[in-house]
Amino acid sequence: MKSKVCVLFAAFWMCCVVQADLAAQPVVAQSQYKFQHFDTRDGLSSEYIRSIAQDGLGFIWTQSGSFLSRFDGYNFKVFSHDPDDTLRSPPFGTMGRIVADPLGNIWVTMHTPTHDFPLAKYDIRTGVFIKYKPSVAGEIVNAFSFDKTHPIIWFATAGEGLYSFNLQTLETKNHLNNHTDSLIKSRRNDIQGISDRDSCLLIATAEGLWKFDKNARTFSRPACNPADSSVLYSTEVWNIDEGLDNDPGDVWLWLDRNLLKLDKNLSVVKRLDFPAGVRLGFFMHYSTDYARDKEGIFWFTTFEHGLYRYDPKDNSFINIKAITGDANSLKSNRMNSILVDRDQNVWLATPQGISRLPKQGLRFYNFNLPVAESTVFHTGKQDFVIISKIERDAGHEIMISPIIPDHPDSLNFKPLTAFKATAIHGMWQGKRNFWISAYGQGIARLALCAVF
Repeated sequence: MKSKVCVLFAAFWMCCVVQADLAAQPVVAQSQYKFQHFDTRDGLSSEYIRSIAQDGLGFIWTQSGSFLSRFDGYNFKVFSHDPDDTLRSPPFGTMGRIVADPLGNIWVTMHTPTHDFPLAKYDIRTGVFIKYKPSVAGEIVNAFSFDKTHPIIWFATAGEGLYSFNLQTLETKNHLNNHTDSLIKSRRNDIQGISDRDSCLLIATAEGLWKFDKNARTFSRPACNPADSSVLYSTEVWNIDEGLDNDPGDVWLWLDRNLLKLDKNLSVVKRLDFPAGVRLGFFMHYSTDYARDKEGIFWFTTFEHGLYRYDPKDNSFINIKAITGDANSLKSNRMNSILVDRDQNVWLATPQGISRLPKQGLRFYNFNLPVAESTVFHTGKQDFVIISKIERDAGHEIMISPIIPDHPDSLNFKPLTAFKATAIHGMWQGKRNFWISAYGQGIARLALCAVF
């Protein structure tokens, strides 16, 4: 007798609500987004949190005023300046943004009355704060980036071009993109973002994209598709995003009214327009931070309009706002910083502590299949559903179907093997073989290379 087994598997639940007006968004689908909140009652140094980052050990760091807090998942440890232990305490003064470098160390920027830009690195291996003082004015720094291959930090500035700071020699250099026209020079040297491409830097400026050769120390236009040059060479670029993996084939440019996806040759391969009424330039003025998760979804924080979620795959644009009386909603519509951690949880730094949005809920797809046994296996590269289908002559046909991430609602089974057996008791994946337990036939073995 045939039995029906419901094969269930999960995929991230994606919403498809498109909103248009930035300043007057209705609250949508709030019940899906349940936040966990932390404040001084949980051990935070202060409730007004300005910045948030994750180190290479997985700890969550927050910054508020002259204090740092480190969260291990259970408790907060507060770091403040200690004149008797300057090695294991941050510098004295008001701190700015905190970021993690490629090795997972935490860097702290400082605000000083002298308008310089001191930095401190917390070394996760030694627990020591190492102080640096590059010769660049702090008030003009828009962003900074760690060189992939050299001990150098690159600073993007407002109107003063590019700065480099060598962590070994402690030498600071200013690199200007010169032009005889002062207005054009100012726009070229108004740098918003930096993307490290090994031998050169790709730079986002008020006058489009530029390339900086690290060895020659020269600026030039990057080679691109001639059909795209009018956009890439003249349109103001707000930022360059290469995702979590710094993939040169997954580059997004932030323009005023849209996002452009570029391939590794800097050819525009996709254009995503924001809903009518939303301008990215306007949005960036009123946005404090953004992050992108492994699904390619952008998360935006704002000063007073809540949190935004933008999915390039379906062009959905969702506004998440605080709900009065709902303890699981956002505490505030104002946010200062955002982080997507390595487990894909979204963390928010707010004037009322920090909030954590757990990895999005799962959606189940149900398939009624005439099978005796079923199982799901992961090979390291792809997931598969394997079923045992009962045939009329009491035989069993073992069938396999891949689970396609972009189409989790579709299964396409193909025969794997067949044999005579009254019943199939189970199927298991070993290190080198796939095993089938069959009544009356004992145990059958298939080499994994034959299965997957």
